[in-house]
Amino acid sequence: MDFNTGHEYTGKRMINMDANLAKFFINMAAFPDTLTVIFSDHGNKNTQYSYDTEEGRREVFDPVFFMIVPDGVAERLGRQRMAALVENQKRLFTLLDVHKAFMSLNDPEKMNSQNPLTAGIFAVLPANRTCADLNLMPLAICKCEVVDNYNQVKDNSDSHKWLAEFALGTLNDAIQNQHIGGNISVPQRYGYGNCERLVGKSFTNVMERLQGDYILTTMDLHVVPPTGYKEDEVFKVSLKT
Repeated sequence: MDFNTGHEYTGKRMINMDANLAKFFINMAAFPDTLTVIFSDHGNKNTQYSYDTEEGRREVFDPVFFMIVPDGVAERLGRQRMAALVENQKRLFTLLDVHKAFMSLNDPEKMNSQNPLTAGIFAVLPANRTCADLNLMPLAICKCEVVDNYNQVKDNSDSHKWLAEFALGTLNDAIQNQHIGGNISVPQRYGYGNCERLVGKSFTNVMERLQGDYILTTMDLHVVPPTGYKEDEVFKVSLKT
C-alpha cells in the first residue's frame, strides 16, 4: 500500500523525507550536465488554517520552485541566461514562463532572444509585473506585495447580488443537465434526480481583481444545507465580467 505522505495533515510524517530528499539534491548537483528543476503545484493547503483564514488561502498559491544548475549547465546556458535566472528570482512568473524558456533552447530563432515573451525565465522578466498581467486560475490569490488591483466588497452586497444569483443558477443548471443527460434508458427525465436544487442563503469573502481587460470576482456562496445536515454548504466561485 502506498500512502500519500504529502497530503498528511499534521506535517509530522513529511520530515521522514528530509534525509533522502537532501541526498537526492546533492547527487543531482554532482551531474555537471544535468539541470534539475524542483517545484510544487501548490503551497500549504492541507490544514484548517488554509481554509479558514485569508493568510492561509494565500499560502495555497505560494508553491516551491528552485533549480540546481551545475557548472557544466551554467556554461552551456551562458552568462546572459544565467544573469536572467538570478534576476528572475525576485520576479513574478508562472510555469508558462518556464515552458517558454526550455522550448526556446531547441529553436534557433528563439534561443538567443532577450524577450521574456519568447524566452520565458531565460530573459529578464518585467520588474513591474503583477498578477493582472498573468493568465492565472480564476480562484488564484495574488502574492504580489502591491495589491492595488484587489477590491474588497462587503458581504451580501446589493451591487453584487446578481453575480451570486448567476453563479447559483449556473451550478443548478450543471446539476440538472447532468441528471437529464444521464440514464438514457429513462424516456422522461426532469428535476434534479437524487440531488437537490441549491438554494442560496448568503455570499461572503467577496473580492474583485483586474485581469487584463476583465474583472474577476470571487466569493463564497453559502447554500441551504441538504436534507439531514445542519451546516451550510459553501461553494467558492469565480466570475469574469
